[in-house]
Amino acid sequence: MTFIDYDDFINDGSMPFTSFWDEKDLQSFLESFYDLVKMQSQKLGLELNSNTNDFHEQLDHMVLQLNNADPAALDFVTSMLIITKAAKKIASNDNFLHITSDILGSPKERLLIDGPTILINLPQNKTRLYTWHAESHWYPKRRNFLNTWSPLIRPKTKENGTMYVARKSHKQKWDFSEFYGFDKDSVDDSSYFLQYEIPDEEIKNLEKIPVEINPTDLYVFHQDCVHAASVNTSDTISYSMIMKVFDFTKDLTLSANQGERPYRYTPKDVATGRPRLKPATY
Repeated sequence: MTFIDYDDFINDGSMPFTSFWDEKDLQSFLESFYDLVKMQSQKLGLELNSNTNDFHEQLDHMVLQLNNADPAALDFVTSMLIITKAAKKIASNDNFLHITSDILGSPKERLLIDGPTILINLPQNKTRLYTWHAESHWYPKRRNFLNTWSPLIRPKTKENGTMYVARKSHKQKWDFSEFYGFDKDSVDDSSYFLQYEIPDEEIKNLEKIPVEINPTDLYVFHQDCVHAASVNTSDTISYSMIMKVFDFTKDLTLSANQGERPYRYTPKDVATGRPRLKPATY
């Protein structure tokens, strides 16, 4: 392993690593995602013919169709993906463990990896987007962890819905507001994500930077780094792969639930059965 200077991470709260991932590992991960989306679609009796032989276009077609038919079924895919063989191979990448271990000041053997899974940014759609927030609000009982983010299939740009980060925002703690929705037009709409939003007014003096990087790149950011998704104004889905790396050593809880939190809102239970559900065939 080569020496890495983490001064930018310490100063800005985030740091990119270019050409980090093995393309074969990412392709295996995407194929697992594809397979799970196909399985869910078949169970729901959806038509899978996308009139294309291109793998990425087929995936886009199935993701859009599944989201339109049953968004919760697509959410279940992202949860299943974490426990696939392909995901475990990415999570155990030696260089990834080396970097995160160094930043956290923790032995590799003590690292707990949550992920990888996929965030989906649909064209002209806000239901799967997060407003300004810090991951520490989602994991308030965890004192030492990192977030990682990587584009999949296509580079992330300002046009196709990338992540924005607020530079140096990790140097203080932030208050937040809880609600379902993304903006005033969607408040209390539970088909949108739950938000722990840091209001724009609170961070108005911070520099906001779009993260524009390529597939195979890795972006690491601090647990208190304020960040947000942006609307995908292109006509194509954009995807990102996310992981969190924890060391529970100094946490004041015995719980194994990394996301344990005492707030009023909790994720809403979703019934997993459907009318006329059927086994998938391949």
